[in-house]
This record gives sequence, structure tokens and C-alpha cells, in this order.
Amino acid sequence: MRLTVIEDGTTTNVEFDLPVISIGRSLDNHIRLRDAQVSRHHARIERVGAEFLIIDNDSANGTKLNGETVERAPLSPGDWIEFGKTRIGFGEGDTRPDVTATSTRLGVLPAGGGDTFVSVVTRERDNLLVLQRINRAINSERDANALFALIVDSAIALSRAERGFLVLRDPAGILDFKIARNFAREAVTDPQEKISHKVVEEVLKSGRPIVSSDALSDERFSDSRSVVDLELRSLLAVPLRVKDKTEGVIVVDNRLQKGVFGDDEIDLLEALADQAGIALSNARAFEELKLANHALANSRSQIEQRARELASKVEQGEAALEKAIEEAAVARGDLRGRYDYRSIVGESAAMRTVFRLLDRVVRSDAEVLIVGESGTGKELIARAIHFNSARRERPFVSASCAAIQESLLESELFGHARGAFTGAHRAKKGLFELANGGTLFLDEVAEMPHEMQKSLLRVLQEGEIRPIGGETSIPIDVRIICASQVDLAQKVKDKSFREDLYYRLNVLPIRLPALRERKEDIPLLAQKFLTERNREAGLAPKKIDPAVVDLFTTYDWPGNVRELENEVRRLVVVAGETVTPDLVSERIRDFEPDLPDDPETVTDETTLPGRVRALEVRAIKSALVAAHFNRSQAARRLGISRFALQRKIDKYNISDPSGAGES
Repeated sequence: MRLTVIEDGTTTNVEFDLPVISIGRSLDNHIRLRDAQVSRHHARIERVGAEFLIIDNDSANGTKLNGETVERAPLSPGDWIEFGKTRIGFGEGDTRPDVTATSTRLGVLPAGGGDTFVSVVTRERDNLLVLQRINRAINSERDANALFALIVDSAIALSRAERGFLVLRDPAGILDFKIARNFAREAVTDPQEKISHKVVEEVLKSGRPIVSSDALSDERFSDSRSVVDLELRSLLAVPLRVKDKTEGVIVVDNRLQKGVFGDDEIDLLEALADQAGIALSNARAFEELKLANHALANSRSQIEQRARELASKVEQGEAALEKAIEEAAVARGDLRGRYDYRSIVGESAAMRTVFRLLDRVVRSDAEVLIVGESGTGKELIARAIHFNSARRERPFVSASCAAIQESLLESELFGHARGAFTGAHRAKKGLFELANGGTLFLDEVAEMPHEMQKSLLRVLQEGEIRPIGGETSIPIDVRIICASQVDLAQKVKDKSFREDLYYRLNVLPIRLPALRERKEDIPLLAQKFLTERNREAGLAPKKIDPAVVDLFTTYDWPGNVRELENEVRRLVVVAGETVTPDLVSERIRDFEPDLPDDPETVTDETTLPGRVRALEVRAIKSALVAAHFNRSQAARRLGISRFALQRKIDKYNISDPSGAGES
């Protein structure tokens, strides 16, 4: 009996001599189809005497014979059976359906229990033609995600595998599970938990393929818990090279059958991997070119926009023109990376340093330690890192080590089993497990008890947790971001923080400046908070009196950004159309900056005008020094116009030691 199977554009002729032939997507069928519309055990062909019958097994999408849906019907040579998009032609003896098959062969294998059955073991393709067709498809694909899917689907088809995985190694050395699919082209969930990391690491290290006909009994994997847990049978992993460097691994497996992969499959997958490496390199180059073109077009658009703005401001005078030039320079240069973090306000030099560091941090997966005073926005920075990283689609979980009772901290972080302690009426997942695949932000890590420091270090080293009262460990993949408002290095010297944990957490340190160190950002922050609070309260837009901005920029803000936000929140409630100085909190209105003594301005004057003159001279000199004697920048620091500053310089005969003159 001859059957002609047409699936996915490939035609295969098979012969059999069995009373019953099973057809479906499951691996235990005689004829296994990959069509997603086919049920696991879709139908069967039975021989009853000299007659053959097609019988539907209550499939989801039904079985058609010559275009008509049937449950049970006799077959005649030349009939066509349809399962979803797949067609099977029925012929007898030398009678062949009117189709052209690529290649066919019948395999006869011994079955268990001494019986012998005829099984379709392979489609003998013309390897060169098949690979040429696949290579053309791969090399014409420019979208990275579509390319990954095409590589894995091709690997499964070439090797007759059950599942396929594509794993790449990122610049930080972390394994990145790009895609995982089964033979029906369905996504495999949580691929990092369904593949042997040991096999992947070994192929990456050696650059040579690994094949096993029965991984469970293979001595090479006797100490690999993942192979045993996954109950892998046939396994094949080949290196994927990009420009002579092993950057990834293609893995195919079969959990039910032994000996699926042989020399032919190794050769086919190595040839596929070589072409995939070239295609991946081309796709990366194409993406980089696309990004560069986009950046160039965006930059050109920004420059053109700035040019139009500058042209309209020429008539407004020298001060407005100088400010516009500075803004254009900033937009083209130092703040280029800032626009990825739209929720963070800051144009000061201190914040530009933070933004440049963040541009590097988000591309890594290493631990981050954020240090800054209370209220500087440490959690905001942590969220910016997470949502601009490769983990953005996974959870972001935060916890304050100082806010959780010491007796509950271990349970909060690692979870507990039911009955682990009094009151544990049900099992509870810890923060590590809730953040699995994403980011865990630990604030005030300096307050963590010494024993918990030891437990945290063990988790970072071993990559797994054990809930309180639990019998088994749980593997976790979590990026740790910690924050502290105290100097952890000093805590290490004081023996109150573990030195080994400190170095493990301090891989990528970020120091956030206090608000008094970035006073140029205060007007921007105040306006942002004012706009947000007005919108939340449903109020008409309010204005800020320039005198209020002067008070804000003079005040030292010991509570940092949080204190400024709370002050603006209060002003929104009490102010009318304009926020005026009389509404500002008394501690801000009455604040007097502690300026360093200047021998030239120290005076014995007891009169108010004399003391005011001395104070103004000191303030102007201080602003000029901070602005490197750029008078426009110094004027902005003082909250006055450049013209007003020039009049005071002339009035007090303040010299410019830099020689910059009319800067």
C-alpha cells in the first residue's frame, strides 16, 4: 500500500503493510504530521479483508475524503484524504497519485515485545536542495525575531526533532534564550527551564557539537540535574558561529524516542548553523544600519528644528540667542542618551554623568548599587534601569530592607512552605520568586541583618533559593539592584556589612547627586511637579513667580527631590493662579546660605546696606567661579538676567581673573 503525503509544500511517498496506520501530531503515530490543525491522534486507516477504511478519531477539525467530511468511509486508489492543510493520496501497488514526490523511503524497525512494525523513519531529502531552499529563506530575512523562528523551525524539520531552541550569549556572557518552538511551531514556555544549561555551556566552550542517543543513560550527563529532571532522550546541540566566533547554540531534542539523531542530522544542523551565523551577522548589520539611518534622520530633523528656532530668536537679543545655541549643543551632545529616561528630569552636569552611566548599565545584566541621600530618587533610577533593559517585559519587584521586620525578612525574600512556622497556614512565594526573570530592587540594603547578608550572598552565587521549610531549591534568574543612603564601604570597615557581599553588589555603582549639587535642575523639577499636581487635581494651570524660583534655588533641600515635590504639592492647594513667595514655607523663605568667607568681602560694616553689598559680592563671585566665568550661566544660577548681572559686576568692580571678558 502506497500513501503520498503532501505537507508544507513537501511531498513524501511511503509504503506500509500494516492492518492499522495511525495518523496525527503525536510522536507515537505511524504517520506524524506537523499541521497545527491536526489533532494528536487524528485518524487511522484500517484494512478489513481486501478493503481499506479511513476512520476519524473524533478529531477537532474533522477528516475529509475527496472534499467531503467523513467519519468512516472506504478508500479507493486515487482518493485524497485531507487533514487541515495536509493532503494524503491513497494508492495501491504501483498505482500512484498524480503528484511528484521529492524523495521516499520505507524503514522497518523492530518494536518492543518482539513484534515488528513498519514505521516511517525519515524523508530522504536531497540534502543540498533542501539546504539551498532554507538558506535562501534565511538569508533573505532581515527581521531578527522572524529569523530566529525560521532557524529553529528549519532545525526541527531537518532533524525530525520534537523541540528546538536557539540560545545566544550576550556581551556580558549571559545566556539569552531567543526562541523555543516545538514541531507544531508553537512556542515553548519558560525555555530556560527546559534545556540543559550544561550542554549549552559545553558547546559554547568547545565549539563542537554534542549528540546523545539516550541522554538519561549517557555518562557524560550523569551529574547534570537538568538532563535528569527534563527526562531527555535524544539530544543534539551544534555551535552557531558568527565571524569565526561561537556566539550561540542550536539545540534540538526528543523526550520520547532514543537514537533520533545521527551523523546525517549532525551534518545537516552544522550546515544550517553556518548559514544561520552568516544570516544573523547580516541581520545585525542591517539593524545597525537602520538604527544609524534613523538616528541620522532624527539628528537632521532636530538640527533643522533648532535652526528654525534660532532664526526666530535672533531679533530677541544676544541673551536669547546664546541660550538657544547652548540648548542646541546640549541636544546634539551630552544629553543624547537622556531621552531614554523620560521620567527623570535633569540637565545639570551631575545628572548628565548619571545618564551617561545609565546608558551603559542598561545593556548589562550585572548587579547595580545605587548610593544617594534620602529623597534623591534611587527607586526611580532602578525602575529606569529595569524598563530600559532586556528584562523590561518581566516583573520589577521592590522592597525596603529597613521597613521589614528582621524576623520576617527571610520569609519575605525567599518565601515559606505551608506549616513552616506558626501562622504559616499556606505556602507563600518570596520576592525572589515573584521577580524571577526580572529585577529585584532592595532599598536600604545596609540595614540588612548579618545572617540575611550571608543568605543573599549564597543566592547570588548559586542562582537558587530554598523557601523556609521547603525541601527543594528553586532556580531563579533575577537581576539585583540595591540602594543605600549610607557609604557601604564604611560599613564594611565597621564590620557591620560583609565585605564579600559588598564587592558582589558593587559591580556597577551609581552615585546620585543631592539636589543642592544640581540646583540648575530645580526650576525644571518644580515646573514638572506643578504641572503633574494641577493635572491630578483637575485644576487650571498655575504659574510660578520668578521670586519663588529664586527662593527654591537658594534653599539647600535636605530632603532632596522628595522635599521639593511635597512643597509644590502643598503650594498647589494653597495658591491661586500664581504661586507667590508669601505662600512658600517659612523654612525656605528664611533660609540663609552658608557662603565661604572671602577676604575681599569680609567687612566690619554693621549697617544693613553694607552687609547686603558684601553678601551680593560673595554670591556673584561664587556663581562666576561655579560657571567658569560664563556670565549667562552665572546669571541663571543667581536667578537674575544677564543684563542685571553685568550691572552688578560693573557696580562692584568685580574683575574676571580668567580673562574671559564678555563671556
